[in-house]
Amino acid sequence: MNAALPENHLLFVGPILIGSLFGYFCLGAYFVQLSHYLLNPMEHEKRVIHVLIVLVTIAEIGGVIIMSQTAWRVLCQADFNPALVLALSHWSTGAPVCYGSVALLVQCFFAWKIWRLGKEWTWIALSGVIAALALLQFSASIAIAVQFSLINRDSLRTALLRKTVIVQRSGSLACDALITGSMIWILWSYKTETSIRSTQRLLNGLIINTLENGAVTTLFVALSLAFYLSHPNDFLNQAFQQAVGRLYSNVFMASLNSRIGRYQQTHVHSMNNIANKATTGGHPKRWTKLNPFRKDQEAGVDDLNVSASIDSDKNPPNV
Repeated sequence: MNAALPENHLLFVGPILIGSLFGYFCLGAYFVQLSHYLLNPMEHEKRVIHVLIVLVTIAEIGGVIIMSQTAWRVLCQADFNPALVLALSHWSTGAPVCYGSVALLVQCFFAWKIWRLGKEWTWIALSGVIAALALLQFSASIAIAVQFSLINRDSLRTALLRKTVIVQRSGSLACDALITGSMIWILWSYKTETSIRSTQRLLNGLIINTLENGAVTTLFVALSLAFYLSHPNDFLNQAFQQAVGRLYSNVFMASLNSRIGRYQQTHVHSMNNIANKATTGGHPKRWTKLNPFRKDQEAGVDDLNVSASIDSDKNPPNV
């Protein structure tokens, strides 16, 4: 069936092109980070981290396949049949599930980190709230896929999904904001409790890293929601939404890989310290008690290592 494109057809075609290009860029960055993680394995890594990486990778590949199929349909096949821009394929119904799955996995990962970092019951309760919001947005993602299928994947009728889309993206936005704010608050409180300069510098790096990663994902989800509310009958919001899942996966891998650099820095520092003590005839204390990110610690428990470094502040070493 041939049909004429609407007058604002560029708001259907352009965002798909921009979102796809940015999605491929983020996918390449994800695989670079994944290869870095595989080439620098952490000893005694928790198996659950490996499972999370596998699930995130599968969801990412699935999302990119669906994104590519949609881009091919809208940007190429629609030249011969313009109706394909307005009536997407069956594959497109899986897109919300893919990016909802990635968001769920990554948000629950950070909820777990907040639960491990927090020393008070309020942080434990907040981690539960974050997990609940993650489940809410994932459930809404499934509902979007079902509702989009019920309207025969008609792009001109996406306004009928308004309530569900608002719930899904508002849930993600609230979840990301809570994660970013909680992590910064907890790390800042650790920083105020220690007087060791090296620990303070390490925590400063963690705070900046958390702020940058959290700001990027929160910004893109907010823009996706804002453009959907202002342009519910076109694809303008997809320029941001197609990149959201890719951003979540990159933030996840960046969080895991950041431990490698911190370990290498502290390991070199400890070796230099031991060498200096040996040359002066000293008897250095075990550096592993000071190293806040020991490679032989459990994976992903930066929180426990930071706590250990703060505890060591009570008896500062003669370094």
